[in-house]
Amino acid sequence: MTGRWWEPEELSPAIRDYLLNIFVLHYPSIHFYFHEPTFRARLASSEETERPHRALLESIYLFACYFSSRFPENQSLVHHEEHFLRRARQALMESLSYSDRLMDFLRGSVLLTTYLYMRGRFLEGYHVHCGAARFALSCGLHRLTSHVFNSPVYTDLISTNVVLLQPPANEIEVGNRIATFWMIYLCDKISSVIAGFVCALPCESDAVDAVETVFPRTMKEYELGTVSDVGSGTLLSLFDISLDPSIATPQRDTAWTVILKGFAILERAIKLGTAYRARPTDDTTVSLRQLEIAANRFLSTLRPMAYFTSDDISIESMAEEDMAAWMAHSTVLGALMEIHQTLVDIDENASEARVACAKSMAELTVGVTEGGLMQACFIGVGFCWCLAAQVLIQHIESNYEKEAFVDDYEVHLGKLVSALEKLSPTFPTLVLQFKKVQEALGRLGGLSGAGVFGETNSESE
Repeated sequence: MTGRWWEPEELSPAIRDYLLNIFVLHYPSIHFYFHEPTFRARLASSEETERPHRALLESIYLFACYFSSRFPENQSLVHHEEHFLRRARQALMESLSYSDRLMDFLRGSVLLTTYLYMRGRFLEGYHVHCGAARFALSCGLHRLTSHVFNSPVYTDLISTNVVLLQPPANEIEVGNRIATFWMIYLCDKISSVIAGFVCALPCESDAVDAVETVFPRTMKEYELGTVSDVGSGTLLSLFDISLDPSIATPQRDTAWTVILKGFAILERAIKLGTAYRARPTDDTTVSLRQLEIAANRFLSTLRPMAYFTSDDISIESMAEEDMAAWMAHSTVLGALMEIHQTLVDIDENASEARVACAKSMAELTVGVTEGGLMQACFIGVGFCWCLAAQVLIQHIESNYEKEAFVDDYEVHLGKLVSALEKLSPTFPTLVLQFKKVQEALGRLGGLSGAGVFGETNSESE
């Protein structure tokens, strides 16, 4: 790569393919899903209108530069991130201005939002996300209730949606649309959980505009035509505790669906907790109890937590399905901590249950290594680690002098701190939360036996 290769509006095929190959190698780590063969076929098209819009391509180039920053042997692309960030923003505006290849606009927006979140630029990312999320609603992407392309869901589209997006031509296009919606949904939950922003998508209980889209299947299933609507899972089947999960969703969840469900439960717990603290009501209490049941029911469908706490487990070498289950255990434990924290004044068992969740969270960090922490959803896991650390610190401070510790809470706390030290450099947004944990650790430095935390704190500084 010589000369000013980055300047042409349309990069040379060799440069384009080089950046694309970097992206393809790493895009699963940011939970970006699309049908790659269709995308490459579009790239080779002689028709301008059939090729991917620059709104998507420039965002891909941007992420190629980001991914390269993770590898010491290839740092040259890092200096071009701001260049491709400007180009991606401009291309998104052009796509909207001319209503040109709007699915590429949505996918490019997802990538741009995710990039800004990964770089800790949440306000900018939220601005991009809100526009994409509301546009997705206008396109009806929250009402994709079937995996089958010739379903009435797609053949009987109302006229207002046809103007924005033509009906899908095959099941691969259906899969791409369902995947795009859930990528936007995940961005929505991350912005709410991590930054406290108001969700741009309607809440799950909104009777008028609720999310009805089925959870995604793998792109291979859409390609082979093996997708089915029998037992397709939705947010309703996740949260409605009156439904038998074995009947409602007989299909095994994809790895991505498992991650999505964990984040949905976590965000809902935080939202209900915030509502209860602002205005305690019996209805909110009931909702929290129902969510606790739904959370535990979901956990029962995952590989048992004991599998992830053995000494020979490694996050870096986990299979995709195991990684998803590990993340879901972490986010749902975070949700249960939030529920118990909210109900601590009216439930005598809530405090003990909250501490038990924090200890379980600490055990889940046993396989954390430096090299396996690039997954985008780890930002949510890190948030839950911070919650767990704060719970244990509070418990130690409150009970140190009056309780003969049966369990070594400080050891569990040490595991969480060690994991956070490995994770926080990857996600700038977590640095501030980790600093709060470190400040609390400083208070423990004066307690007998807590010197290990004083050492950890000073090293990280």
